[in-house]
Amino acid sequence: MNTSKLLEIAIAEANNAKKSGMKYSHGAVGLYKNNIVSTARNTRRTSWLQRLYANRVNEPNKTCEHAEVAAIRKAKEIDTLLVVRIGKNNKLLSSAPCKICRELISDSEVKHLYYSTESGIKYECMK
Repeated sequence: MNTSKLLEIAIAEANNAKKSGMKYSHGAVGLYKNNIVSTARNTRRTSWLQRLYANRVNEPNKTCEHAEVAAIRKAKEIDTLLVVRIGKNNKLLSSAPCKICRELISDSEVKHLYYSTESGIKYECMK
């Protein structure tokens, strides 16, 4: 899969978050065996998975569903996750996973994690 195309999709999802009035604009793309299996953005809605992991890391008030959580929840199988955060003019900002998302990613089948920083995309091998 073309990396620039994946980035374009994740940025489009982040723009959808921005248009819906979210304070922070995050988008995510989930892959399994190099095929896109989910796309997601952060939302004001919550999900059972967001609540579960928010409680697990002792942050029960963080109920707005994060892009990472939504992407993992939507995918039947997922081995790679790309997450971006955008600011003005689609400038990449840091989207390093929070405690909630890091816990979920660690518990999931995600082996390859990519996330935006102010200087580009960072990679972490999770397994």
